[in-house]
Amino acid sequence: MKVMQIVLTVIDFDQVGPDGIKELIENARYPNRCISPLVRSVDVREIGEWSDEHPLNNSDSAEEELSRLFCEENAILLPALAGVTKDMLDGGWTAKGLSDHAKLLEKVEAKYLALLEAVSLAYGHLWHVQNEPMAPKPIYSAEKAAMEARKILRNMISHEQRGAGINAIQNIIGATNGN
Repeated sequence: MKVMQIVLTVIDFDQVGPDGIKELIENARYPNRCISPLVRSVDVREIGEWSDEHPLNNSDSAEEELSRLFCEENAILLPALAGVTKDMLDGGWTAKGLSDHAKLLEKVEAKYLALLEAVSLAYGHLWHVQNEPMAPKPIYSAEKAAMEARKILRNMISHEQRGAGINAIQNIIGATNGN
């Protein structure tokens, strides 16, 4: 046994209305009850006065007119789905889920850019120490540079991340000092 979804276009010449059309389709007496249609939704568009020249009354223009009448929303929605793969949709992604994910990515990007800015400023402070052999006279004390760099970086990472960094460097210093 199979189930089929059929898109059906009905021109309502007798002004039966959406509920009437639904009832007529569902309650028609089909031989031996061979089919049992269920109208799941009815989407209505105004088409104006009917005439021999009406686009829906001409086989050459009917399909284009139906697309214009019923697919306009799709033309608006499709660009919003650019970059969304079938796997994402099959995985249960929704428009809200995609929007939430995009907002999260924007926050992650902002955090990343803020971290790059902080590291750049901290590097700038440390560069001005100039304690290397053959370097010009220091223009900034090492203590001041270190304090300014720490102030910039302190609020960019968590307490745990700061602790992990301190411990990692302590292990390196201990290893080079033979401890």
